[in-house]
Amino acid sequence: MSLKDSKGMLWIGTGRPYFYKYNTITKKVTTYFLGEIGKPKKPNRNEDAIVRVECIFEDNHNTIWIGTSNAGLLKYSRETDSFTSIVNDPSNNQGLHYNYDITGIFQDSDENIWLSTDDGLVQKQG
Repeated sequence: MSLKDSKGMLWIGTGRPYFYKYNTITKKVTTYFLGEIGKPKKPNRNEDAIVRVECIFEDNHNTIWIGTSNAGLLKYSRETDSFTSIVNDPSNNQGLHYNYDITGIFQDSDENIWLSTDDGLVQKQG
């Protein structure tokens, strides 16, 4: 999967724990490793589970979101060129709910972010 964002960056997921950001202006490639970004979210998670990018999305505020298998939801900060991990919180009824996989991301007209997950459809309010 890939996405060309509003800033001219090309984001590329590979089906492996690595993904890339290619700056189409400077021709620079930045490599990201999910093993360093998305730590396992469940203590009983299989450490041998495949960690990979499943989807890449840019919302209407130009925020990049990365949905993964076994590493959660990631929110990109352009200012620091880093990611924040948005964790699964089963104890919070209004929080994100998924087991391991986030396979799709969509934004509705009310600016809510919707995630398709292995535990159903989830809304993250905008």
